[in-house]
Amino acid sequence: MRLSRSMLPGILLLDVLFLHHVHANEELLRLSTLPAYRVMPGGNTSNWNYSELDQINNRNIGRLQAAWTLATGNLQGHAGSPLVLPSSATRLTSDIIVLHTAAPETILAINLDTLEKEWIYEADSGTAGFAACCTLLNRGTAYANGRIFLYQSDNNLVALDVRNGKPAWITPTADLSVLQTRVNAPLTVKDYVITANPGNDSPGQGWLGAYRTRDGTLMWQANSVGSDAEVLFNADTSNMRRPVGLNSRAQDGLWLQESGSIGGVLAWDSAENLVYYVSSVVTESGSGATGRGTRYQTTLFARDIDTGMARWIYPLTAGGDWPFDDADDIHLVDLIVNDQPVAALVYFSQSGFVFTLNRGTGELLSAEKYNNSTNWADGIEQGTGEPIRISATGSTDAGASCPAASDTAGFAGPAYSPHTGFFYLPLAFVCQQSTGSSIANPVGGMARRQPVVSYLAAARLADGRSQGGQIIAWDPARARIAWTIPERRALWGRALATAGAVVFYGTLDGYARAVDAQTGRYLWQFKVPSGILGTFSTWIHKDKQFVGILSGKGTLPEDIYNNKELSGETMPGGTLTVFSLP
Repeated sequence: MRLSRSMLPGILLLDVLFLHHVHANEELLRLSTLPAYRVMPGGNTSNWNYSELDQINNRNIGRLQAAWTLATGNLQGHAGSPLVLPSSATRLTSDIIVLHTAAPETILAINLDTLEKEWIYEADSGTAGFAACCTLLNRGTAYANGRIFLYQSDNNLVALDVRNGKPAWITPTADLSVLQTRVNAPLTVKDYVITANPGNDSPGQGWLGAYRTRDGTLMWQANSVGSDAEVLFNADTSNMRRPVGLNSRAQDGLWLQESGSIGGVLAWDSAENLVYYVSSVVTESGSGATGRGTRYQTTLFARDIDTGMARWIYPLTAGGDWPFDDADDIHLVDLIVNDQPVAALVYFSQSGFVFTLNRGTGELLSAEKYNNSTNWADGIEQGTGEPIRISATGSTDAGASCPAASDTAGFAGPAYSPHTGFFYLPLAFVCQQSTGSSIANPVGGMARRQPVVSYLAAARLADGRSQGGQIIAWDPARARIAWTIPERRALWGRALATAGAVVFYGTLDGYARAVDAQTGRYLWQFKVPSGILGTFSTWIHKDKQFVGILSGKGTLPEDIYNNKELSGETMPGGTLTVFSLP
């Protein structure tokens, strides 16, 4: 039975503090609760992208001004978020901010007292990253136990001493010659650094792996497709509380090379001891319904952090149809469902639907449209996960398909505020249409052809210009959009919410913006040197709150979003821009 909106008033947010088991990495988990710093890619292991800081708030943000800037010297895409670490953890004389760049990767540690480089690490990765189809980028670093962890585009996982940037160990993980390369930021929990390969702009076989933080030893690896032994399924692995069956992810030759991209920020639940992520497919058609492959192409996974064994999976587009380019962030929140507390997982799919599941069992609680342009399905059956009434416009050769099969949410991920109970999600608001022709697939030199699609805006602004993006406030308690802000350009950077009732986000044409968390009212903007793919960070230094954004659009193909004029509005080049009150 489909969960109707009339049933959803019984789902209310339960705002609780994130609890951890004592066996976890105590230093890292303790630091993640201190709002003066940012020690994880998503802010915490639940990926809230939220800060309790409120010195900068919706009453005084109009006075926010640039405090200092730093150029990275890299012209590729700058995604992810800098880390801010205390001197008590690094044993340096000052707190530091740790920046990362795209390939060839460079890590910069900046002394926050002097704003000088504390140390610099430059990866010797040569031409690595060639397998990526669209732009070279790195989604960031992780910290644990006195080390910075970086997954390089040459597929080396590197642990750097946080005091001096020197490698403590380097572990090769994958082979570029078989089209494996990565873009994700590692997750550090317990004694593991968890990372994935490839990213969602690379066609090679995907996998998730756990490495020991102290020496880089591989503890387990789970492929996205293959036999049960390869994907780490057992008799207890379930889908919607039903066993998935033997070798359910063994696929034919069509998908052996193009299966299971993993690119988003991972999430971890200490109570369940599970790590969560999505694997996706680089589709043969590049869009919409393929009608091919197996049921479990685009899939949510919940795996035991110690063994890698899958407890449950959930296919986001059941039946193998509509393999949207899903490989984005997972978010963990606690809800009240029918007057009962439920530990939930929330995922904003590229398909235009937001899925809410019980994160212990994988049972679907609701699936509702969050993108108003979505026209390929009317809904999702709660009991089966099957799409409801796929329309004729959902074909790549008939009409416009909305949203486009790739990057509805771009590289973006939402922020979640426990104060408002809203998710804040930047979007690419774009549809696609087949041109009736095809070209050789350019990714990795594969001898295949794919249809050519054109991208078109899903709506128009009041002045008649194309609407390329929007930011929405999603109210999970009522399964509805609380407010919407249209944008000329697609939004690819993650949002940041704060206790000051402010939401920060950035645009591809280079604007850092802030809006009121409750109403969506514009509060502030600042033009930065390049387009924004990254996530805002905020921290305290010497009793003063700062907000920083890493900009740099890189070689993003501008025709994807019908934004051919974008190159005239903003240029490549990485810059950290830091703001504060006077």
